[in-house]
Amino acid sequence: MRRSAASMILFLSLLFVTALPVPPARADLPDGILTLDRCLEIALSANPDLAAEEASLRGAEAVVDQKRAPLRPSLSLSSTHKQSEGSDNTSAELAVSQLVSDGGRSELALRSALLDRDETRDGVVRRRQQLIYDVKAAYYDVLKALWNLDAAEETRELNEKQLRQAQAAYEAGVAPKSDVTAARVDLGQARLDTTKAASALALSRSALGKTLGTDLPPLFSVVEPETTSPPPLDEREILERALSLRPDLGAKAKALRAAELNVAYAARERSAQLSTSGGYGWSDGDDGQWQMSLRLSVPLADGGLASARTAEARAALDKVRAQEASLRQTVIHEVRQALLALREAEENLATTELNLDQAQENLDLAQGRYGVGVGSSLEVSQAAEAFTRARKNRNDALFDYHLALADLERATGSSVTAEEAR
Repeated sequence: MRRSAASMILFLSLLFVTALPVPPARADLPDGILTLDRCLEIALSANPDLAAEEASLRGAEAVVDQKRAPLRPSLSLSSTHKQSEGSDNTSAELAVSQLVSDGGRSELALRSALLDRDETRDGVVRRRQQLIYDVKAAYYDVLKALWNLDAAEETRELNEKQLRQAQAAYEAGVAPKSDVTAARVDLGQARLDTTKAASALALSRSALGKTLGTDLPPLFSVVEPETTSPPPLDEREILERALSLRPDLGAKAKALRAAELNVAYAARERSAQLSTSGGYGWSDGDDGQWQMSLRLSVPLADGGLASARTAEARAALDKVRAQEASLRQTVIHEVRQALLALREAEENLATTELNLDQAQENLDLAQGRYGVGVGSSLEVSQAAEAFTRARKNRNDALFDYHLALADLERATGSSVTAEEAR
């Protein structure tokens, strides 16, 4: 009895465990390094939103097969068994049927479905491009968090050094105790900033995993991409590239052609339909016989239904045409906006790097002056604060530059690297 109860408990435990939701697979990082290319590879294979778009594409392909079916012959087999008092009869029939003509409506429906499928495929491409941008943004955000943590730790070390110097100067009688107090306050703030930077890094790593669609280990290293400054990009060339390559524009063009086909389809709703069918049937006690039929159906009146549907299709066509024009203007605006942002990011990056160099020189000078007793603790504190701010500004500018380049690639629908820009 005890063995039976133990077996039941074990069975229920296993059932409970198997019923639990399965956590996402953790990405394998044997060397603890996650490159941007590796991130893109993981996202394109694991992101659930992209998987949903690809499932929609498979559904659109299935619709194409559905619309193609009426144009093909159909084969059916039927059998009937009747039993009553004194009677027992079985009959069967094998029949084939084929649509001969319906005014071209089935062909139009198939062409429309093909355009819908191609439109969906363009949507998948655009979703991939958006995902690539999202991955780059999340990856660069991890980089920025790492840079900010390095800056915070360096500032903390500077304040620890300043506290030691202030303590030594106070003990030597050449500096007031207020210098020690001020140095302790600055060190406490630096430690708090370091803790905040570490938390921001952990959060950015988690956000990157969410974007990829997989679970990442809590600790991993990322590789900073090479920063090259491309020459001024030709706006006209970039705009032409965007208008020809943006998959959402291609999808909207296909939607426009599909809407035109829908107008023609609706206009032919009252077309005559001709179909043929034939088969071979047999029953108990009778010889089998061949049958063939030709059916012509001509709608005479529908209460204005066909005209109303045609008007609806024309309105839908006008709507898609307006949407295409609006999207074209949106693409032009996005490209111009991305170009301006990239140029501004380049100039801002160069400026912040100069400011960082200057802040480093001022900090070295202030620390040297305080070390020989001719500077003040306030001067060192202000220089350290300015250096921290300059380094953070440089980190933000570098992040903005990489993001601006990624945004331009998204706006054009293609890669815009420094080499291509040349």
